[in-house]
Amino acid sequence: MKKRKITFVFINVGRNKARWIKEIKCYIDKETIENEIIKEAKTVLMSQEVSVSEYENNKFKIFAGFHMVGSAEII
Repeated sequence: MKKRKITFVFINVGRNKARWIKEIKCYIDKETIENEIIKEAKTVLMSQEVSVSEYENNKFKIFAGFHMVGSAEII
């Protein structure tokens, strides 16, 4: 499997409601994409318990513990 560039938009992440666009080169499978979103979201979050849940095709909710702290979308 070949790595591809995927562009993510992070929306209202963390207390400061950060918003940014990030291009990441990774494999295109659900687990890898979720791990990349978690890794990137942790750069602005204080929590170490960060998780991701896909709620729509290519749209993800970001959680810290049980609280939703933002979202990410593949564009």
